[in-house]
Amino acid sequence: MNSRWLALGSGLLVFACLVTARAQDKMPLPVEDDTNAPPALRDHAAEQTSPPSTTTPPEVNSPSQPYSEAMVAYKAGDYDKALAALQGIDPATQDDNFIILDSRILTELKHHDDGEKLLKQRIQLKEQKQAKPAELEDLFTALGDLLLHKRAFDRAAKFYTTVLKDKPNDPDLTLKLIYTRIGDNDLRGADKLANTLSPFDPKHPYDDHPVYYFARAALAQAIGHTQDAEDNIQEARTDYGITVTNRYLKTYLHFFAAPDKNSKVPSAIVPTPSAKP
Repeated sequence: MNSRWLALGSGLLVFACLVTARAQDKMPLPVEDDTNAPPALRDHAAEQTSPPSTTTPPEVNSPSQPYSEAMVAYKAGDYDKALAALQGIDPATQDDNFIILDSRILTELKHHDDGEKLLKQRIQLKEQKQAKPAELEDLFTALGDLLLHKRAFDRAAKFYTTVLKDKPNDPDLTLKLIYTRIGDNDLRGADKLANTLSPFDPKHPYDDHPVYYFARAALAQAIGHTQDAEDNIQEARTDYGITVTNRYLKTYLHFFAAPDKNSKVPSAIVPTPSAKP
């Protein structure tokens, strides 16, 4: 009796497996969650009812592709190419990083008004949606940077100060605020801010924050003490390396011109090429 039920059960099991296999042949291929997929691919998972063909499908121009192309061109200093990569993309469909990159490209091309308008529109939109202050910090910083390079020092200082309320003693923001003070000829205010900086960060001793030396260099250069400025830049290069120092030099040199290129005397202020690996 037991053997008959066992045989019957085995037969039913085999039949179930066959039915399942046939059903799997007709099921759509599994598709990962398409929440972050390009718009052209969203909501189409249910339509995939057969295996893909063996031919190579056409490339999909995803929203991230223009951003990546623009970022590569921006880092290479090809700002016209970077701007062209973002043309035709509706800013309303992009995230804050897209807007900030666009504004930085426009800043490098000296299209300050266009970049300022772009950032203000995004800030206004987020404020209408009652965004938290932390959600606006990157946009405020980017707008401050644009106004700093535009030499609208008092307006730039306003946005840096706003962000510093939530990020007290942030070294990079403090350095930029020092530049605005110097730009407004408030050397006493700049020196007061510089006194809050240290060549070492006790909380993060391995972080690359050579802002102390750049703040001192900026103050020295502002009163015509070029040698003291060069000594501070050289100290930053010694302590933090060429790559980090050159990154800070880009903004520094925007306000404090490098020495005469025809001079035979080497200067610590001019950028130093990074050593080849």
